[in-house]
Amino acid sequence: MDNRYPGSKTEGKREAVEQIPEQSIEPKGRLQRYHETQAIMRLEGPQHGQLSNDKKKIFSFTLGMLNQHIDEIADQLSGIQHAKDTEKDSCEAQLAEVQRDLEHIKEQLNLENLLLGNSQPASLTMESGMEKLTVLEETTVQKEEVMNNIALLEEKVKQLKKKTLLAHDRQHGSPVVNGSDSEPCYQTEDLRLESKQDMVQGQLLSTSVNEGDILQAQKKKIFGSSQIFLNMEDKYFKIQPISFSNVVQDKVTQHYERGLKHMSTQQYESAVVSFSKAIELNPEKAKHYIKRSEAFLQLCDFKSAALNLQKACSFTQPRKEYTELLAFIFYLQGQCLFERECYLDALEYFTRSSELQPLNKQCHLCSISCLAALGRHAECIRLVTKWLEEEQGNPDLYVVRARLYDYLNQASMCYQDLQSALSLHPQHTVACTMQEKLMAKAEEAKMKAINHAVQGHFHEALKKICIALEYSPSSAEYHVFRGTVYRKLKDFSPAVDDLVLAMNLCDAQEPLEMQLHSEAELQLHLTYNDFAVHCYTKGFYQEGVLLLNKALNGEQNKKELYVNRGDCFFQLGELSFALADYEQALELDSTNWGIHTRIAKLLDELGLKTQQSRQYQQAELHFSEAIKHQPLLPQLFLHRSQVRHYLQNITDAQMDAVISILLHPNSNEALLTVMKFFPGKSLEEILRSKLANAAQCVLHRSLRELPVAWREHIHSFGKPEVEASGSKNSGSKLEINTCLSDQQLMAELIKARRSYDSNIQEALNSKGPFQSHGPHLPKISRPENKNPQASHTWKTLSFRETHVG
Repeated sequence: MDNRYPGSKTEGKREAVEQIPEQSIEPKGRLQRYHETQAIMRLEGPQHGQLSNDKKKIFSFTLGMLNQHIDEIADQLSGIQHAKDTEKDSCEAQLAEVQRDLEHIKEQLNLENLLLGNSQPASLTMESGMEKLTVLEETTVQKEEVMNNIALLEEKVKQLKKKTLLAHDRQHGSPVVNGSDSEPCYQTEDLRLESKQDMVQGQLLSTSVNEGDILQAQKKKIFGSSQIFLNMEDKYFKIQPISFSNVVQDKVTQHYERGLKHMSTQQYESAVVSFSKAIELNPEKAKHYIKRSEAFLQLCDFKSAALNLQKACSFTQPRKEYTELLAFIFYLQGQCLFERECYLDALEYFTRSSELQPLNKQCHLCSISCLAALGRHAECIRLVTKWLEEEQGNPDLYVVRARLYDYLNQASMCYQDLQSALSLHPQHTVACTMQEKLMAKAEEAKMKAINHAVQGHFHEALKKICIALEYSPSSAEYHVFRGTVYRKLKDFSPAVDDLVLAMNLCDAQEPLEMQLHSEAELQLHLTYNDFAVHCYTKGFYQEGVLLLNKALNGEQNKKELYVNRGDCFFQLGELSFALADYEQALELDSTNWGIHTRIAKLLDELGLKTQQSRQYQQAELHFSEAIKHQPLLPQLFLHRSQVRHYLQNITDAQMDAVISILLHPNSNEALLTVMKFFPGKSLEEILRSKLANAAQCVLHRSLRELPVAWREHIHSFGKPEVEASGSKNSGSKLEINTCLSDQQLMAELIKARRSYDSNIQEALNSKGPFQSHGPHLPKISRPENKNPQASHTWKTLSFRETHVG
């Protein structure tokens, strides 16, 4: 006895048969024993079924308890893990705090060690400091004494200079005496001169003695005690007093006029000497310093000229001409230093000049040149930008800043400044030259980007086209190219930004610009489409519909856009909208295999839904319409056969079932349906029947009605091999991606069919074996009533009596 299936109904039946007494079997016939056995089996069957159900319930209850216990253990483990993580974080925080405390203690100990290490030589340091202070005080006292001595010596030198000047003037200014003059006159004149000299010397050398006392002493020395000559002198030779300030002022005027005379004759060194003498006699005259500054300037002694001007400006409020002259001197000095490549010193003088004359552009430019020579280009840009804020209408400033940006390899900023300069002065030579260079570099980078894109190296192409856009940011063509590269790399957001910017940059009046605008618009719609396809692959069907709506707003002649939106609607369950999009795409291309297959798939889905709602006639219409679009899918005929069977249209149902088995002989679903419609017949008998011949005729007629591209390349499942009638745009060079290619669409259909077949196979495998170990009853053949007009014949079984050996 076979024990492979303990506890099953078959085993129960065997046990029931074994329990029948032998004496009850012997006198009875074989047929009677069979009926008794069947009766006992019918009585014992419900009990065994109840036992099996109880076992299943016990097993399911045990399984549920085990799952619940597993969930509880998992919750406990997660709680323990969370507690461990919390404890770990707290320990790490405590450890970090302890480390900070240790570092603080270490710093304190280091500080104490330093203090202890320096405590030993503290007394020596204090003693040396006191000695230094003492020496410093002594030096200060000595310095004060030396300065006082120097001041006294300077006073004496000034007095001696004044005496020398007066003596020199006296020698050159004494009157010539004629020979007819009497001797007393000579004596009187000599006395006068001598008395005048003594008087002047007395005035120069007198400190606290009264001038009257000096005169009395001089008279007493000359005339002695004689009162006659004294009265005569008072009467005839009375001397007028001379002012020292007038004498000095006269000398100052003489030296100043002499210096001007030297300046007029281009004797600048002599002029410097004359002005210096005038300044020595009267150091508070600003014009003397001004003239000496001019003389130094002619001698190219810029430093001395600047010092004299600064001295002159320190006396009174500086005039405008003095300030301009000083600024000019600083500028010349800076220019000389710049030519000697002393850029830092030159920058200092140019800065001084610009401070005195803020509106002088040349000084600012020279300062910028010095900064550029020193490599401080950022400061140059800052100065030029500040200058441009005050003076925005100067194209030269934009050109200068463009040069600085070019040196720093900031091509986009350089391009913007050049555009600003050309907008102010379209014929600016330097700006035009620089722009031509930028355009040449941009075109070179673009050609490299095209080469990389042709080879499929889109990342390298993106780098090169970005470089080209830095040199020419306002080029719509470059933006279109970069947007296309971004689309190839599936980076859709920057692609949309570039293409929209390119459309805004195009001029709608020029033909070339209009063509470029159309290209940018087309690429934008393709980007929306690719973005929608990407969303479809990720499961974001609603976002895909929104993107395709944007694409269809501008491009309504591309069937792929309608197909993609129909696919998104189909996934969202909006079958009516999906059907409308598919039909619109079919109007654009009536021979496209993918569109017909999608419509057939959608109508099949509608038919199944209406079949579930028991609207069989409407379901039959949907299936029939689907078959018109795609007569090569076996499941369509199979579904229609089931609906026609419900509608009692047996003949058509049988024909559809036969067509489905003809299209796909290995389909389990079609095989079961055919066997259900033709009970008792084998598959070979069905395929040799007249109904099968009629079905083949219908199928061949449907195939002849297909397009040529379909009929020439047909698989057993109805998929054309050629790609021309697939998802790509046949006859067009433009490649438009679709959510589902023809291969993917067919793969989905095959996957759905295989899934259904696998379900049927599992159902068949789950059933018990058909082999019976009970009594074998051979069939009894009876004569068959053959009806030639019937579509099929029924076979009957009969039993005959046999004896068990």
